[in-house]
Amino acid sequence: MINKEDQSKEITPTTLPSFFKDWNWEDRKEKKSKSNKCEEVIDFFISWTLRCAEEKYKDISPSVNDYAKKVLSKLLFDDENHLKDKVVTSVDVWRQWKYIDLITKIKINDEWYLLAFENKMYSPVDLDQLKSMYDKVKKYHDEKDFPNANRKYVLLRPDYCFIEDDTKVLAKLKEIIVETEYKKFIYTNIEEIRDKIGISKTDNALFDEFWFNW
Repeated sequence: MINKEDQSKEITPTTLPSFFKDWNWEDRKEKKSKSNKCEEVIDFFISWTLRCAEEKYKDISPSVNDYAKKVLSKLLFDDENHLKDKVVTSVDVWRQWKYIDLITKIKINDEWYLLAFENKMYSPVDLDQLKSMYDKVKKYHDEKDFPNANRKYVLLRPDYCFIEDDTKVLAKLKEIIVETEYKKFIYTNIEEIRDKIGISKTDNALFDEFWFNW
Protein backbone atom coordinates (compact mmCIF):
# COMPACT_ATOMS: atom_id res chain seq x y z
CA MET A 1 0.00 0.00 0.00
CA ILE A 2 1.38 3.45 -0.96
CA ASN A 3 1.24 6.04 1.80
CA LYS A 4 0.79 9.78 1.28
CA GLU A 5 4.51 10.44 1.74
CA ASP A 6 5.38 8.05 -1.09
CA GLN A 7 2.75 9.61 -3.33
CA SER A 8 4.17 13.08 -2.77
CA LYS A 9 7.52 11.90 -4.15
CA GLU A 10 6.05 10.73 -7.44
CA ILE A 11 7.01 12.89 -10.41
CA THR A 12 4.23 14.02 -12.70
CA PRO A 13 5.15 12.86 -16.23
CA THR A 14 5.22 15.34 -19.09
CA THR A 15 5.25 12.72 -21.88
CA LEU A 16 4.01 9.19 -22.48
CA PRO A 17 6.43 6.42 -21.46
CA SER A 18 9.10 5.70 -24.06
CA PHE A 19 8.04 3.07 -26.55
CA PHE A 20 11.60 1.71 -26.76
CA LYS A 21 13.18 1.83 -23.30
CA ASP A 22 12.42 -1.43 -21.56
CA TRP A 23 15.73 -3.31 -21.52
CA ASN A 24 17.12 -4.64 -18.28
CA TRP A 25 20.65 -3.44 -17.50
CA GLU A 26 21.38 -6.27 -15.06
CA ASP A 27 20.44 -8.90 -17.64
CA ARG A 28 22.73 -7.34 -20.22
CA LYS A 29 25.65 -7.19 -17.79
CA GLU A 30 25.16 -10.89 -17.10
CA LYS A 31 25.19 -11.58 -20.85
CA LYS A 32 21.59 -12.70 -20.93
CA SER A 33 19.90 -11.68 -24.15
CA LYS A 34 16.53 -10.17 -23.28
CA SER A 35 15.84 -8.37 -26.53
CA ASN A 36 12.27 -9.71 -26.88
CA LYS A 37 12.41 -8.61 -30.54
CA CYS A 38 13.16 -4.99 -29.50
CA GLU A 39 16.30 -4.99 -31.64
CA GLU A 40 14.20 -5.92 -34.66
CA VAL A 41 11.96 -2.91 -34.04
CA ILE A 42 15.06 -0.69 -33.88
CA ASP A 43 16.31 -2.20 -37.14
CA PHE A 44 13.04 -1.24 -38.83
CA PHE A 45 13.30 2.35 -37.59
CA ILE A 46 16.93 2.70 -38.62
CA SER A 47 16.09 1.25 -42.04
CA TRP A 48 13.15 3.63 -42.42
CA THR A 49 15.23 6.62 -41.33
CA LEU A 50 17.96 5.91 -43.89
CA ARG A 51 15.41 5.45 -46.68
CA CYS A 52 13.78 8.76 -45.74
CA ALA A 53 17.09 10.47 -46.60
CA GLU A 54 16.53 9.96 -50.33
CA GLU A 55 16.12 13.15 -52.35
CA LYS A 56 12.73 12.04 -53.69
CA TYR A 57 11.19 12.43 -50.20
CA LYS A 58 12.43 15.99 -49.70
CA ASP A 59 9.15 17.61 -50.78
CA ILE A 60 6.95 15.05 -49.00
CA SER A 61 8.38 15.83 -45.56
CA PRO A 62 11.25 18.32 -45.60
CA SER A 63 11.87 18.05 -41.84
CA VAL A 64 12.04 14.24 -41.81
CA ASN A 65 14.20 14.17 -44.94
CA ASP A 66 16.59 16.75 -43.50
CA TYR A 67 17.04 14.92 -40.20
CA ALA A 68 17.35 11.52 -41.89
CA LYS A 69 20.02 12.95 -44.19
CA LYS A 70 21.92 14.25 -41.16
CA VAL A 71 21.79 10.81 -39.52
CA LEU A 72 23.16 9.20 -42.68
CA SER A 73 25.82 11.89 -42.96
CA LYS A 74 26.89 11.39 -39.34
CA LEU A 75 27.21 7.63 -39.79
CA LEU A 76 29.11 7.74 -43.07
CA PHE A 77 31.33 10.79 -42.55
CA ASP A 78 31.17 11.55 -38.80
CA ASP A 79 29.82 14.96 -39.81
CA GLU A 80 26.08 15.62 -39.80
CA ASN A 81 26.45 18.45 -42.34
CA HIS A 82 28.69 16.69 -44.88
CA LEU A 83 25.72 15.81 -47.13
CA LYS A 84 24.06 19.21 -46.85
CA ASP A 85 24.71 20.15 -50.48
CA LYS A 86 24.83 16.62 -51.87
CA VAL A 87 22.06 14.50 -53.37
CA VAL A 88 21.18 11.14 -51.82
CA THR A 89 20.10 9.43 -55.02
CA SER A 90 19.14 6.02 -53.66
CA VAL A 91 19.10 4.01 -50.43
CA ASP A 92 18.49 0.25 -50.56
CA VAL A 93 18.30 -1.63 -47.26
CA TRP A 94 18.25 -5.37 -46.58
CA ARG A 95 17.37 -6.83 -43.20
CA GLN A 96 19.05 -10.06 -42.09
CA TRP A 97 20.95 -10.46 -45.35
CA LYS A 98 23.33 -13.35 -44.57
CA TYR A 99 22.41 -12.82 -40.89
CA ILE A 100 23.61 -9.20 -40.88
CA ASP A 101 21.06 -7.04 -39.05
CA LEU A 102 21.04 -4.33 -41.71
CA ILE A 103 23.09 -3.74 -44.84
CA THR A 104 22.58 -0.59 -46.85
CA LYS A 105 23.70 0.32 -50.36
CA ILE A 106 23.67 4.09 -50.81
CA LYS A 107 24.31 6.28 -53.84
CA ILE A 108 25.29 9.89 -53.12
CA ASN A 109 25.75 11.97 -56.25
CA ASP A 110 27.75 9.48 -58.35
CA GLU A 111 29.44 7.54 -55.53
CA TRP A 112 28.41 4.28 -53.88
CA TYR A 113 28.65 3.46 -50.19
CA LEU A 114 27.98 0.35 -48.10
CA LEU A 115 26.80 0.67 -44.52
CA ALA A 116 26.33 -2.44 -42.35
CA PHE A 117 24.79 -2.61 -38.88
CA GLU A 118 25.18 -5.01 -35.98
CA ASN A 119 22.48 -4.07 -33.49
CA LYS A 120 23.49 -4.89 -29.92
CA MET A 121 21.25 -2.46 -28.09
CA TYR A 122 19.79 -5.24 -25.96
CA SER A 123 22.33 -8.05 -26.19
CA PRO A 124 26.08 -8.58 -25.65
CA VAL A 125 28.69 -7.95 -28.34
CA ASP A 126 29.99 -11.08 -30.06
CA LEU A 127 33.40 -11.19 -31.77
CA ASP A 128 32.38 -13.88 -34.27
CA GLN A 129 29.38 -11.84 -35.39
CA LEU A 130 31.48 -8.72 -35.95
CA LYS A 131 34.12 -10.65 -37.89
CA SER A 132 31.43 -12.42 -39.92
CA MET A 133 29.76 -9.12 -40.79
CA TYR A 134 33.10 -7.69 -41.90
CA ASP A 135 33.97 -10.73 -44.07
CA LYS A 136 30.56 -10.89 -45.76
CA VAL A 137 30.37 -7.19 -46.54
CA LYS A 138 33.93 -7.13 -47.88
CA LYS A 139 33.21 -10.15 -50.08
CA TYR A 140 30.02 -8.53 -51.39
CA HIS A 141 31.96 -5.33 -52.10
CA ASP A 142 34.70 -7.20 -53.98
CA GLU A 143 32.35 -9.43 -55.99
CA LYS A 144 30.11 -6.56 -57.07
CA ASP A 145 33.16 -4.59 -58.13
CA PHE A 146 32.29 -1.27 -56.52
CA PRO A 147 35.64 0.47 -56.97
CA ASN A 148 34.41 3.71 -55.41
CA ALA A 149 32.33 2.16 -52.65
CA ASN A 150 33.13 3.17 -49.11
CA ARG A 151 32.41 0.60 -46.41
CA LYS A 152 31.42 1.39 -42.83
CA TYR A 153 30.38 -0.99 -40.06
CA VAL A 154 28.11 0.29 -37.31
CA LEU A 155 27.95 -1.36 -33.89
CA LEU A 156 24.87 -0.04 -32.11
CA ARG A 157 25.13 -0.06 -28.31
CA PRO A 158 23.09 1.47 -25.47
CA ASP A 159 26.15 3.14 -23.89
CA TYR A 160 28.06 6.34 -24.53
CA CYS A 161 31.28 4.76 -23.25
CA PHE A 162 32.82 1.36 -23.83
CA ILE A 163 31.95 -1.17 -21.16
CA GLU A 164 34.70 -3.59 -20.18
CA ASP A 165 33.39 -6.58 -22.15
CA ASP A 166 33.01 -4.48 -25.31
CA THR A 167 36.56 -3.20 -25.01
CA LYS A 168 37.90 -6.75 -24.83
CA VAL A 169 35.92 -7.88 -27.89
CA LEU A 170 36.95 -4.88 -29.98
CA ALA A 171 40.59 -5.33 -28.97
CA LYS A 172 40.46 -8.91 -30.30
CA LEU A 173 38.77 -7.70 -33.51
CA LYS A 174 41.60 -5.19 -34.00
CA GLU A 175 44.09 -8.05 -33.81
CA ILE A 176 42.50 -10.05 -36.63
CA ILE A 177 41.78 -7.38 -39.26
CA VAL A 178 44.07 -4.71 -40.68
CA GLU A 179 44.05 -1.31 -39.00
CA THR A 180 42.68 0.57 -42.01
CA GLU A 181 39.66 -1.73 -42.00
CA TYR A 182 39.23 -1.63 -38.21
CA LYS A 183 38.91 2.16 -38.43
CA LYS A 184 35.78 1.66 -40.49
CA PHE A 185 33.96 0.31 -37.41
CA ILE A 186 31.72 2.85 -35.67
CA TYR A 187 30.74 2.34 -32.02
CA THR A 188 27.68 4.46 -31.33
CA ASN A 189 24.13 4.59 -29.96
CA ILE A 190 20.83 6.33 -30.69
CA GLU A 191 21.28 9.02 -28.04
CA GLU A 192 24.79 9.89 -29.19
CA ILE A 193 23.68 10.33 -32.80
CA ARG A 194 20.77 12.50 -31.69
CA ASP A 195 22.90 14.62 -29.35
CA LYS A 196 25.48 15.27 -32.06
CA ILE A 197 22.81 16.35 -34.54
CA GLY A 198 20.56 18.09 -32.01
CA ILE A 199 16.83 17.88 -31.41
CA SER A 200 14.76 19.23 -34.26
CA LYS A 201 11.21 17.94 -34.09
CA THR A 202 9.65 16.90 -37.39
CA ASP A 203 6.07 16.64 -38.61
CA ASN A 204 6.04 12.86 -38.03
CA ALA A 205 5.11 11.52 -34.58
CA LEU A 206 6.61 8.05 -35.18
CA PHE A 207 9.92 9.50 -36.32
CA ASP A 208 10.07 11.88 -33.34
CA GLU A 209 9.21 9.15 -30.82
CA PHE A 210 12.19 7.08 -31.94
CA TRP A 211 14.79 9.83 -32.29
CA PHE A 212 13.77 12.31 -29.60
CA ASN A 213 12.03 10.29 -26.86
CA TRP A 214 14.56 7.48 -26.65
